[in-house]
Amino acid sequence: VGLVKGMAMSLDRPVYPVSSLAMLARRALQSGEHRILAAIDARMGEIYFQAFVRSRTGTLQAQSDPVLVTPERLPQPQGHHWFACGSAWAAYSDALTARLDAQVHGVDADALPHAQTALAVAHDGARNWQDASALTPLYVRDKVALNLREQALLRAKKAAQP
Repeated sequence: VGLVKGMAMSLDRPVYPVSSLAMLARRALQSGEHRILAAIDARMGEIYFQAFVRSRTGTLQAQSDPVLVTPERLPQPQGHHWFACGSAWAAYSDALTARLDAQVHGVDADALPHAQTALAVAHDGARNWQDASALTPLYVRDKVALNLREQALLRAKKAAQP
């Protein structure tokens, strides 16, 4: 964010904020998918998640706000034939499959956000450019580490699972 903000301000150019989840979804959109569930392993037993669809004009459109949830509480999207992508699908495969199996037709658990898709995401939101001075990071999670007690509880929970 600092690099983009500095470059845009020095060149007097507007910016368009792009999320990692949107970059993941845009790659799936470019591969022909129409309904996309992007999920990234957030560690600490949680995932970053957002649902997207292909709009009538072929652009990426968010269907939900980005959220931080446990795999068991992942919001269930409306309808079927969703394509899932992102590291959370590998890290929490069993829980996510149990929750969404009937709604998901394919998964790319190895998908990663790529900077080259940031321009396509920005193009999709071309009417929402903003002044670079207003650009700030979006932190879906405020807490970035477990304390010692929470770490011990998480280890015990994992050890108790079959």
